[in-house]
Amino acid sequence: MRILLALVTLLLLVCDAYSRSAYCRFLNTRTSNIRGRITFFQPNAGAPTRVRARIRGLAPNSRHDVDISQRADFSNGCASTGGQFRDLRDLVADGRGRAEYRYTTDAIDLFGSSSIIGKACSIRATASGTSRKIRCSRVNQGVLRDDTDGTDGTPGTDGID
Repeated sequence: MRILLALVTLLLLVCDAYSRSAYCRFLNTRTSNIRGRITFFQPNAGAPTRVRARIRGLAPNSRHDVDISQRADFSNGCASTGGQFRDLRDLVADGRGRAEYRYTTDAIDLFGSSSIIGKACSIRATASGTSRKIRCSRVNQGVLRDDTDGTDGTPGTDGID
């Protein structure tokens, strides 16, 4: 049994060295009902990255810009996360305020100096030609291990208004 456990542990370490996962998690807050997650998976450096978003609580039938901001500095809310580092696809909400997508891109890296890990993921509202960040969260390395999409009301450690 110990040998099997050691082999499984070694396999997990080797796989982690060659692939990376990351996520942004948006939880309910006192001032925003926007919640959900955006996940990233890159099998190895230089390979395309799979992106999946599942967000709830948006305005019905709305479109929102999503980007990776330069830094995960929330000292002044989303305003202190800096400018755009990378763009993601727009979120397009249905009539109930839900938006989902899956796609693969070469524009997002989880390895090296262009990695998005440790930066911030921002959701922007656009009105009258101007865009402002309405939710942001740190891009964390790892796999989001539970199926909670932020609807449990638990305060978040990274997601802020």
